[in-house]
Amino acid sequence: MLSSQAQVAKLCRQYLKSIGVKGSCTSESFAGGTAVDVEYNDQSPAMDKQINTQLSQYQYGSFDGMTDMYNYTNSRDDIPQTKYMHINNRFSDELKQKAWNFLQANFVEIANLTTVYSYEALNTERLCGKHIDQFMFQFLNGSTQFNELSTEFWASVSSPKPRKAEPNTEAPEGIEVSEGTREGFVNIRFPAKPDNNARTELKQAGFRWSPKNTCWWGKSDRLPETYA
Repeated sequence: MLSSQAQVAKLCRQYLKSIGVKGSCTSESFAGGTAVDVEYNDQSPAMDKQINTQLSQYQYGSFDGMTDMYNYTNSRDDIPQTKYMHINNRFSDELKQKAWNFLQANFVEIANLTTVYSYEALNTERLCGKHIDQFMFQFLNGSTQFNELSTEFWASVSSPKPRKAEPNTEAPEGIEVSEGTREGFVNIRFPAKPDNNARTELKQAGFRWSPKNTCWWGKSDRLPETYA
């Protein structure tokens, strides 16, 4: 049986897939508890908020730095949970360049300030009293100062719009996915010999057949979506 944190990672993968967002979801355990890391790229503030709201249910509490204690404020028995959920929306260099082009054309303060057209070439420039990286981070995340302009930018790029999740697709009937003997690995057992397409998919994902354990095994973060 999968550990609680591995089950959370599996549910996170299913959710991202259901709303059309590509990302990675991995789990880990350590002396102080368990954690699930979720990463995806170039999502709008609206989509990022939707994802965080949905996935926050899988964290059973939060750490209070003032008291140096972990508070179990969201513990539930009806779903698997983990101690920490780390959710990260990374912005690619390509998106930053698109944002920079947009700002130069629409933000007067920038248009009058610099003629540098390559975002990467800005290096240590400061804009509106902020380092360029901090400025761009706040702009792409729709901070209050840039909210209206940021909304206009995101509407101009091909970012998926928030939508309701579709029903999850379960693994084919009779197939069992369980936690492996090593941390971060899973086993897949079939009721009968899988066909050529299934075997090819597993091999491409780095899974290998174990005659001793009569199962396919591989890393949990490379589990094909068919069995997620």
